[in-house]
This record gives sequence, C-alpha cells and structure tokens, in this order.
Amino acid sequence: MRDLRAQMFLMALEGSLHDLALVDLIQVFRLGLKTGVLMLIGGAERGVIYVCKGRLIDAVLVRGSERRVIATAEDAVIRLLQWEDAAFMFQPDPKV
Repeated sequence: MRDLRAQMFLMALEGSLHDLALVDLIQVFRLGLKTGVLMLIGGAERGVIYVCKGRLIDAVLVRGSERRVIATAEDAVIRLLQWEDAAFMFQPDPKV
C-alpha cells in the first residue's frame, strides 16, 4: 500500500492549456509546493519550466526539430503564458 501511495504522489499531470491555463497550473504548483518539470508543446515550439517547491526556477523555449533556443528564464515564461492551446505534461522530479 505504501508503494502505491508513493507512485500516486509522483504521477504525471497532463492535459491541454485549452482546458487548464498555464497561470492556473502555476498556482497549483505554488499551492502544492510541487517540484518537477513542466513540458509544453505548441506547434513547432516546445517549452520547459523547472519548478522547485512551488517556485519557477528556470525555463526555456525552443523552436523546430533543431531545438533552436528562442527564449530563456523570465522571457520564456512570459512567452509561454501567452499560449492558449498547447499540450502539457508535468513530471514530478525531486531532483530538480
């Protein structure tokens, strides 16, 4: 039973920004003191936000298959907050 609880605690959260906006996800992370990696896919762009104990600690936004970096840190978060429809997955990771 203990292993099941541990697995449930570390389960990924995934969905669409159409259903749950990024600003709402950030609130969930803050209130739950979550630690892990949020990955977002919007067309040819991909974003990654690193979260530690509910705080955003880093971010990157890349474009294309060559993964050209187009924004980092706060600039990446600001751009990602403008996305209205993208797939996301939050993977808990205590090592972040």
